[in-house]
Amino acid sequence: MKRTALLSPEEADLLIGEVIDGGASPAQQAQLAHLLATDPAVRRTYLEHCRMEASLAWEFGVLGGEAFPTEPSPASRGEARIPALPVSWWKPLAWAASLMLVATTAGLFVPNLLREARWNAGGAVGIVDRYAGGSLAVSNTSIILSPGESLRAGEYELSGGFAGLTLAQNVSLMMEGPAHFQIVSAGRLILHRGKLAARVPPEGVGFTVETPHAQIVDHGTDFGVDVSADRTSEIHVFEGEVEVQSLAATTEPLRLGTAQATRVDAASGSLSGIELDQERFLRSFDEPSLPYSRKVKLKDPVAYYRMAISEDGLTLLDRSTHSRHGRIIRGDLDLPPMVPGRFGASLRTESKNFGWVSEGPTSESGLLTLTTWIYANTRVRSATIAHTQTPAGPGQFRLGLFGDQGGLAVEVLDLSGQVVRLNDPSPLPLGTWHHVAVVADGDFLALYRGGERVARTACTGVMPLTTQSLAIGAELRPDSAGPAPGTSRFWDGRIDEFAVLNAPLEPAEITALNQTTPPNRRNKK
Repeated sequence: MKRTALLSPEEADLLIGEVIDGGASPAQQAQLAHLLATDPAVRRTYLEHCRMEASLAWEFGVLGGEAFPTEPSPASRGEARIPALPVSWWKPLAWAASLMLVATTAGLFVPNLLREARWNAGGAVGIVDRYAGGSLAVSNTSIILSPGESLRAGEYELSGGFAGLTLAQNVSLMMEGPAHFQIVSAGRLILHRGKLAARVPPEGVGFTVETPHAQIVDHGTDFGVDVSADRTSEIHVFEGEVEVQSLAATTEPLRLGTAQATRVDAASGSLSGIELDQERFLRSFDEPSLPYSRKVKLKDPVAYYRMAISEDGLTLLDRSTHSRHGRIIRGDLDLPPMVPGRFGASLRTESKNFGWVSEGPTSESGLLTLTTWIYANTRVRSATIAHTQTPAGPGQFRLGLFGDQGGLAVEVLDLSGQVVRLNDPSPLPLGTWHHVAVVADGDFLALYRGGERVARTACTGVMPLTTQSLAIGAELRPDSAGPAPGTSRFWDGRIDEFAVLNAPLEPAEITALNQTTPPNRRNKK
């Protein structure tokens, strides 16, 4: 009677690979031990794996220093002689010794080669489109992928930043690091940790994302999945519909539609409805072309930091014609420095992340407008939105919060060299975006929030300066060479669309900028 295999060849191969690679659980190890004792087909597959390891060890030099003699060495005086073995025995003994040595060096060399060989032997299931900081590596190998290279079934680590991927059927993914995920096939991905934003066209319907707690099946959708450090899973649907099945609960799958979201509890597997968070996921590498940005550019800004995602993830890009690019100084947070903003991306200024331009923008006309969007998590004492400084003293402007009161405050250096200050008497509301503008028109200094003027005072204009440093989200040192040591004045939140103009904006223009609403966000690369 023909024996029925306990596992398919593919399943046996995967199980053996997990055990040899050292990633198998105790249950998997016990399963393989049982199969080796009961299933000849599994034994043959296991021996093939062992022979491959030994061959690689010989080929790449792991066993290069070992010699297997053809006859025994003479015994030393007074020692018993070891009987000679037939030459035909040395080949199997060599194989045995090879396997033993391979086993002792399994974590050093051969497993990586095997993993790389297995990954390279797989068929392409997608492609890496682009990066923004960080690197995408095949887990436990030396393979680091570049834009344009193929994706294959396997596990991946995104060290930080963002990676844009396209799988078969035009499924677009924007991965945010640090992330650990596994591509099982063109239609299935397991997200162990990190974030992804997916756009699935009609031909990709059925694309499945699995987390430690849930399975999400797409029905033609733009959606995001976040697996946090505590392994809690959240699913947010921006447009379309997905089906969410808890892996721990036996309840019917949950259907989530446009503008709906759910959290899957790590302990119980229960599903809880939550508010959709549009600002939780970055879904595009590119800043959208908008009426807002066109209006700003028509004023020929001295500098315009849209907070676009740069290729290296750390360049602060100036979108004006002057190209006064800066850099992002990383703080204590290992997350990407760019997060969703009012329009596109914004600068994350949590945990002491900030932007620095060593040769910052200056207004040489004596007139000035600052315009930006801000979002505050907390009202840090005297938190800084933007600060300019020269080695000789104060720069042209400083914008932030006023002491412990938490209202907006601005200072400018007037034409006489005196500091002119304005305060917004109301504390800045938290957890929402605000448009802020500062205008020095030669007669007055005015402060605007939400399109409305909140304070004004007499001011002769601003002192023209040839050079100054600019910090966005931090206070500069007196020598302007970096953030003030020990300062607590970092902005805690986000800053977007920061522009410096050589001319004053009219109140109607400020109102129009404030009233520009963000478009429906799409995940387009």
